[in-house]
Amino acid sequence: MGFSAPLSFASRFRYEAAVGVGLWENEVVHVFSGLHDGEVVPNTDEAEDFCWQALDPIWEDVKARPHRYTPWFRLYSQASWFAIRQQAVEERYSLSL
Repeated sequence: MGFSAPLSFASRFRYEAAVGVGLWENEVVHVFSGLHDGEVVPNTDEAEDFCWQALDPIWEDVKARPHRYTPWFRLYSQASWFAIRQQAVEERYSLSL
């Protein structure tokens, strides 16, 4: 996304998910988080677009239009660490996203 930030370990997440055309993922993901307070300039070879959103609209959209999200993101959005990281950002920046 065109920036770097110090990272800290947030969680380890194991999931299994059908990813289409008879393919199945069985993954262990090490989740790290960091905060960046600056411009985001994505590499167009890596990302077509991006946006920042609060968690509630993301959860609502995942429920309403799950096909727009990868199987693993749908699982991540239900994980406890997903909400905890959002709370940390809001507290740090005194935000109400």
